[in-house]
Amino acid sequence: MEALKMQLNTLGDRVQYKRQTLGLNISQLAQKCETTPVTISAIEKGNNNNPTLKLLKNIADFFDVSLDWLVYGREEIITREQYDQLTEFERKFIKEYIEFCIDRKHQK
Repeated sequence: MEALKMQLNTLGDRVQYKRQTLGLNISQLAQKCETTPVTISAIEKGNNNNPTLKLLKNIADFFDVSLDWLVYGREEIITREQYDQLTEFERKFIKEYIEFCIDRKHQK
């Protein structure tokens, strides 16, 4: 597991990993994300350090991952699909619990 995390330490690594996992070539991913193959290739190679927020959102939505994971490699607590199945009350409860945990940690 640690070796996998080492390989996914950049935005480009994560995009390439998810693309290959889905069996897509660069052109197919570009089409799905409303961009060009040159742009996807540049992101994967680390030559595009400033992709637009719209493009990052398109990529994250297509891969069904959070922007946080895509850009920074942070693990998701729950998937978007799981989040969408929660009621508004449950979402609020989880948010408040996370805030409580963070506050508690800072008080120590």
